[in-house]
Amino acid sequence: GKAATQLAQNGSALARTSLGSGFWLAAALALLACSDAIRRISTHPLWRWLLHMQIAIIPLWLLYSGTLNDLSLMKEYANRQDVFDDALAQHLTLLFGAVLPALVIGVPLGIWCYFSTARQGAIFSLLNVIQTVPSVALFGLLIAPLAALVTAFPWLGKLGIAGTGMTPALIALVLYALLPLVRGVVVG
Repeated sequence: GKAATQLAQNGSALARTSLGSGFWLAAALALLACSDAIRRISTHPLWRWLLHMQIAIIPLWLLYSGTLNDLSLMKEYANRQDVFDDALAQHLTLLFGAVLPALVIGVPLGIWCYFSTARQGAIFSLLNVIQTVPSVALFGLLIAPLAALVTAFPWLGKLGIAGTGMTPALIALVLYALLPLVRGVVVG
């Protein structure tokens, strides 16, 4: 952070300073080593959680103290904060909009499959097929039915449902989440 500040004072207002790939690789390896050490130190989940949270303290302190403000990532965030915030909101909508329905569908389906191997075969065959469909193809397959639904029921369009956009993405994410979720419930 200090080197970035020094370089920013001497350079152009448009100049950017960023951490190189060596830093990111070293940081990733250090995090993996810390995580492995924590796993070996304690088997108690609370202690593990507390130790993992300590790993986040230094980066968060550097971030909130302003030490990293002259790095390119932080400058871009400051210049385009509204775009980043909109993207974060859209990402969180996709995350929770997919996880919650997947849980509502997948957990009961997994429990239902747990009690019958005949059901498991049929359900897992269908979920395996869905899992193998490429995402772009699945989006393409969802466009026509969703557009037809909006044409048949215009009030769906007022709710934001459309053949393109957020709706097919949410449906695809829910469908892709079902196989690992149902399989995890069946396994226990």
